[in-house]
Amino acid sequence: MNKLRILLNVIIVLSTSTIVGILTLDNLEDANNSVLIEIFLQVMHVSLFIGAILNLIHFVKDRKYLFFFLTALPLVLFGIALIGMAYDFKFSNLSLIVFDFYLIFWFFFLLIREIDNLKAIKNLKVDD
Repeated sequence: MNKLRILLNVIIVLSTSTIVGILTLDNLEDANNSVLIEIFLQVMHVSLFIGAILNLIHFVKDRKYLFFFLTALPLVLFGIALIGMAYDFKFSNLSLIVFDFYLIFWFFFLLIREIDNLKAIKNLKVDD
């Protein structure tokens, strides 16, 4: 399960970073990469949903409720955005940028944490 969480955290970070990069490139060069944006956006959505749920389960088991809250926050905001689509509600561009960078920083932190935990477990097995 650790390796799956690591993989999904990597996908979340990479897809979100790629979206930010493509959007920046589009604005700088007046280009239109909407197909690439849509592909990476869907990858980010699916990996965020699955990865966040797996992380939430892990945090409940370990009783890390602050981590649980910080991981659930993007899911709640994503749910609000989905519901808002029915009522023609959209978040501002600034809030979307903040959301994307939150995803990048938070899930990169979780990724580093998971890798450190795997290294510690591996070192314990070698020492035994």
